[in-house]
Amino acid sequence: KAALAETKARSVIEKSIGGGLSQFGYDIFPSMPIALTFQNVPVSPDYVVGPSDNLVIYIWGNINQQLSLTVDRDGKIVLPEAGVLYVWGKKFSEVKRLIIESLKSHYSGISVEVSLGALRTFPVYLMGEVVNPGIYKITPLINPLQALTLAGGVRKTGSLRKIKIIKSTGGKVTLDLYKLLVEGKELPDVVLEGGDIIFVPPIGNVAGIAGAVKRPAIYELKDGESLYDLIELAGGLLPTAFIYRVQVDRVVKGERRSVMDVEFRDLEEFRSKGSKFIVENGDLVSISTILPGRWNFVTIRGNVYKPGDYELKEGWRVLDLINAALGVKKGTFLENAEIYRYLGKGRRELLTFNLRKLLEGDSTQNIELEQWDIVRIYSEDEVLPKDSATVIGAVRRPGTYQILKDMTIKDLLFKAGNLLPEAESAKAELFRREEDDRVTIEMLDLRIPAVLSRPVKRNDMLYVRFRPSYYEERYVYIGGEVKYPGVYPVLRGVTFADLIRRAGGFKEGSFVDGIVFIRKSIKDVEAANNARFLNTLRSQILKHSLANIPANASSGETQGVTQDLSSNIKYQTEILSTLTKIFEPGRLFIDLSDTSNWDIELQNGDSIYVPPIPNTVQIIGAVFNPGAVEYVEGKKVDFYISKVGGYAPDADKNSVYIIRPSGMVFKGKGTVKQGDTIVVPPKLKTPTIVIVRDITQVLSQAAIIFISLYQILR
Repeated sequence: KAALAETKARSVIEKSIGGGLSQFGYDIFPSMPIALTFQNVPVSPDYVVGPSDNLVIYIWGNINQQLSLTVDRDGKIVLPEAGVLYVWGKKFSEVKRLIIESLKSHYSGISVEVSLGALRTFPVYLMGEVVNPGIYKITPLINPLQALTLAGGVRKTGSLRKIKIIKSTGGKVTLDLYKLLVEGKELPDVVLEGGDIIFVPPIGNVAGIAGAVKRPAIYELKDGESLYDLIELAGGLLPTAFIYRVQVDRVVKGERRSVMDVEFRDLEEFRSKGSKFIVENGDLVSISTILPGRWNFVTIRGNVYKPGDYELKEGWRVLDLINAALGVKKGTFLENAEIYRYLGKGRRELLTFNLRKLLEGDSTQNIELEQWDIVRIYSEDEVLPKDSATVIGAVRRPGTYQILKDMTIKDLLFKAGNLLPEAESAKAELFRREEDDRVTIEMLDLRIPAVLSRPVKRNDMLYVRFRPSYYEERYVYIGGEVKYPGVYPVLRGVTFADLIRRAGGFKEGSFVDGIVFIRKSIKDVEAANNARFLNTLRSQILKHSLANIPANASSGETQGVTQDLSSNIKYQTEILSTLTKIFEPGRLFIDLSDTSNWDIELQNGDSIYVPPIPNTVQIIGAVFNPGAVEYVEGKKVDFYISKVGGYAPDADKNSVYIIRPSGMVFKGKGTVKQGDTIVVPPKLKTPTIVIVRDITQVLSQAAIIFISLYQILR
């Protein structure tokens, strides 16, 4: 974590160099695996044995024994019978051989295997510019780079190129990690021993390199390294590097940064001169890229075989480019072609030439090309108007179709999918606009071959009629309590009685009085009109009710009127909501319980629903508890009113009316039938201070309900 934090933080060196660059090489420490410092790990045959190492010896055969021997401080072990064996400083492979030979010289008929047990540990010192300096106990398997990882890695203020290893025996070794990181070479084979010191000195001279190099970064320099050496440290130049000028930001006399341009004539001078230009501490080298965009090409587009970009060769003209694109395709518009010539960013000049004359050898049309010219060759379809003809009526795919050469009426019908079976082929009509703009209409018999062979002209419209019987086909739906519900095709003159017979008649329990008959031909228009009417009606209810509050009314009078208005509006809104459900758009109000009405002729789209017998009566309006009550045969209105708590105080008892399931409306308190809806309108209690005009407005509210019934029943 400490190494990662060190890597992510912007160091003082990175801030001083600038350019948004990071220091190279320091990010390897967080990504390196943690060095193995524990015991009992596999070792290589080249491992050098020393004091405190543990050797495990397995003997089997005539003798079965396991020995665990630790190398003492003198570097020796003691073998049974074989005696003392000095192993300090010897490779493990050699120690293994000596042990096996010594034991077999004293015992016969045995086999021996030797392995290393616990490895010795010893302290080393990691000092200087490391993240966590200190004393670390390591095993001989730890190399200097792994030891640095144990200490959290090298700080960005520390050198990666002059790491010193001071041996406890007095020797010194210098590590340059750039050998590994940049060149991929092995580091010196340094075996750490107890008391060794790894010292990371402060970083030396640094320089940054940015721009068109493979690895932009800040690099630590050795004495005398050149511009070319710095580029090599950065992985070399990108293919898009501009080698003719390199810019160097240099700290001059410790006072300011100054810009230097190092210029080169060619790549050879870049290499030779760059090798002599010495990079100084704090330099920021910028390698710019080549000029943006693409150069030395022209483009051809349109009706040629190989459109695209082409190299602009010396002396090239339009015909050279067309030939390079393998020529123009068949159907090319030859009278005009274009050249879009580049004049500057976002600006082009239009040049035209006659392609026909050019291909015939007219040199005046063979314009010389310039860099970034775009040549546009058009097809005839892009320029010339496409002649078309239209087919409508009794064909499979009515529409407009392009007229091809020598196209006939038969061909046009084929494109439209040919005639439908219900087409009246003997009486088609051809609408044609003549050259003098006259429009002619001609009757055609499409059964005659000569008629089908007639040519089609531009903007012709062929109308194929349907047979008259086609329009006589009708479809109606019947559902609910009939034996065979579904969609039925019917002919002109078929009645409701005919449909009931085809549907198998009514089921037991069907409610003929409540049949809902919807006629599609009036449903759409009526639905739109009713929606507008109901919206207006709601606003009128509120408008006329609020008008009953006089401008000079006292607060007490106003409160009383307001309460009455709220109750009135509530009742009228409930009534209106129920009416909209009963009087469905498109419904025909007809008493089908009377079989004399069964001779009504069906129309296309009619929908008939036969409900089951209801066992309730609905009461709405100015009653205490509006809702549904169980039907009792022979009872009248007041019986059902009593079942819902009776009349509300503001009920208009003289205006009660009954809506039958058939939609028919009857005023009064007569006998109620199954499925009926009893409507009790409210009346407004008008305060004595209300003037005649206000009384008129109050009375008009009763008219609103009447208007609503009239609107829906009309």
